[in-house]
Amino acid sequence: MAAEYETGWNAAIAAAEAIAIEWRDENRTACNKARKSISEASQMMADQLDGAAIECNAIAGAIRGLARTGVKS
Repeated sequence: MAAEYETGWNAAIAAAEAIAIEWRDENRTACNKARKSISEASQMMADQLDGAAIECNAIAGAIRGLARTGVKS
């Protein structure tokens, strides 16, 4: 039973990590697009998107740390 729980837990963790990575990548793409604009508003948005990408990367790392190995019953 513990092995089934561990497998399910790790699958959920992998799925959550994938979402955080997807958001990180989307924020980086939007940031790069905003950086190409010369408007001050776009540059401010780019800075915010860059920060969001950094936060998503940190979230992915924290989620990854929740993976379980060798759960004891």
